Amino acid sequence: MRVARNISRRISPAFGILLILTAATAVRLWGIDFGLPNERCRPDESIIVQTALGLGRGDLNPHFFYYPSLFFYVLFFFYGLYYLYGRLTGAFQNPLDVAVQYYMDPTVFYLIPRLLSVFSGVVTVYLIYKICDRFINRRVALIAAMLLALAPLHVRDSHFGVTDISMCAFIMASVWFTLNYHRSGRWRHALLAAASAGLAVSTKYNGLLAMLPLFLVLFYARRKELKFPIKEMALKGFYLSLVFVAVFILTSPYALLDFHTFIKDLSYELRHLSQGHEGILLGRGWLQHIRFSLFHGLGWWQLIVSAVGIFILIRRYKRFAWILLTFPIVYYLLIGRGYTVFARYALPLFPFCAITAAAAIEAFSELLAKRFPRAPVAAFAVFLTAIIVLPSAWRVLQIDRLLAKQDSRLAAAEWMMNHIPNGASIYQHASAWEKVRLYPSPDSLQQMARHFAEMNHNSDAYISSRRALIIKTKGLPYYETAHYVNDSFTICNHTSEALPDLILIAHSFYPVRPELPERIQRLLQSKYHLAFHVPAAEPFDARNRYDLQDAFFIPLAGFHNIRRLGPDLYLYQKNADGK
Repeated sequence: MRVARNISRRISPAFGILLILTAATAVRLWGIDFGLPNERCRPDESIIVQTALGLGRGDLNPHFFYYPSLFFYVLFFFYGLYYLYGRLTGAFQNPLDVAVQYYMDPTVFYLIPRLLSVFSGVVTVYLIYKICDRFINRRVALIAAMLLALAPLHVRDSHFGVTDISMCAFIMASVWFTLNYHRSGRWRHALLAAASAGLAVSTKYNGLLAMLPLFLVLFYARRKELKFPIKEMALKGFYLSLVFVAVFILTSPYALLDFHTFIKDLSYELRHLSQGHEGILLGRGWLQHIRFSLFHGLGWWQLIVSAVGIFILIRRYKRFAWILLTFPIVYYLLIGRGYTVFARYALPLFPFCAITAAAAIEAFSELLAKRFPRAPVAAFAVFLTAIIVLPSAWRVLQIDRLLAKQDSRLAAAEWMMNHIPNGASIYQHASAWEKVRLYPSPDSLQQMARHFAEMNHNSDAYISSRRALIIKTKGLPYYETAHYVNDSFTICNHTSEALPDLILIAHSFYPVRPELPERIQRLLQSKYHLAFHVPAAEPFDARNRYDLQDAFFIPLAGFHNIRRLGPDLYLYQKNADGK
């Protein structure tokens, strides 16, 4: 306790938030290049990156509305800057060279959205600090910022080049402006709140409810001033809704211009949310997000303290509390209805959980200070915060440590490059997220180029030809992909009795993988030998808590018998004598 008291006296608020933001940045940057250059090491990243790059063809309609479009356009802007840099340095001669680089080494195209997520995650930490500092007190602000800075799920997903963390930042920006509007009554704060909510929903549809706190403030304003008639309240709400919709349309314009595709894709997303993912049913979200997403994503201590903090916040700061809690309460009720229960769906709840937990820690600290008056409240606050944060910090350390290690799929590719000759054929029995990324042969690329040229797809023909030339001139290792259809292998698009030189088998917790055919099992026993094994994790260790619907190979809790990111991979090589 004496140590906590000394710490509380020596750390100034400005230095405290700077230290927290530095820590938040560090844990989100550590391992940021995980899995690269494998473009399928995190679900949805490849879809987002390829859609953004596709805008470079001149058609600004993404033709894809499972996500709204703002994140695509932001990425496209940064990719444009990267292209200009490449032109200045001579790396690119024309825009198609950007696509060539993506196929050869897409690392930079994934680092850009990942860095955007890092930035958004740190901004969210700062925003909840500002909210608590202005509307509660600075002690609660520092505690809340620390809790979110080291929340395992928030840290983990801040490494990903997807939309969840950026959406959370816009939601908290809308809450910040809404609370300022409630206090000041300035119309510009209301407009900024509505605009931020529009940016949130244009980043990911989950942000749709970000307008609810603003509508509640309008209701409070009418009750506070009897001269504020309901007609005026409705008119203000209408204007703010127009701003919200206008910002969404301006940043996702083809939701209106290609309305049919937008409705079709949005309807699919709603069905997907309600029906479950890939046939993996874990129960409705109301329970699953409590027992998994929040329990492991926050830590059970913080989850309990956050729940208690809701009642403390309402009791101490009634009106502020309801404005703050409107979004997370309604959002939780909404996502809880469905059977698609990715842990990341709970991320918008995390900033609010950090605030309520911080309010509870302050209340408990004040009670302890009354019981032990020789110690200040701040000392107890540091002590209680440490009890909650340290287990989360340990899990963050485990997550980042694994992200920084070489992925099993990269290890397998590296071994093949060093031990398997060019042109060898390989069949991969794995889900799309478990496969090893390999260069195709120059001959197959030239064949693709001729095919595209015959169809007058000159851009695709150029890209394929350039890829073939680079692989040849740089002497890069290349392989032929084999497929298994109707009990036969297809190599180089030709069905043949010849067997592939290599067969790769993936094992992991992820259940979405076709069953290994009996014929291949017999072949592995009779005509192949195990040439290389990349151990990653024990797939059936029940102590590891994976998000079972999500093809990402790091658990949120457990970390038992896990050596590296990725699936366990077994590489079988055909016997030299064919026996």
